[in-house]
Amino acid sequence: MLILNEETRIARAKEVDIENKDIVIIQTKVERLGMYLLGQALFSKHLMQRFNPASIETVAVCTKGDSVLEPIAASYGIEVVVYSPDER
Repeated sequence: MLILNEETRIARAKEVDIENKDIVIIQTKVERLGMYLLGQALFSKHLMQRFNPASIETVAVCTKGDSVLEPIAASYGIEVVVYSPDER
């Protein structure tokens, strides 16, 4: 998770307060976009809502897209980023 406009550091969950802050949740898999990755992205967003952030952006990063699941992800506000390891 990233907290926008905050310092970059590694922290334990109990050390972080996200109330009224803009956050980005990133879920990744080194494979095609599938139900598992999409479910992680969706449920992560819902789990973080109880901490009352100002906004939540959710990103699913994978190595291959899926023409059926990408529109479903978009309908839930999940951005899909396809990253090819060959693009380094």
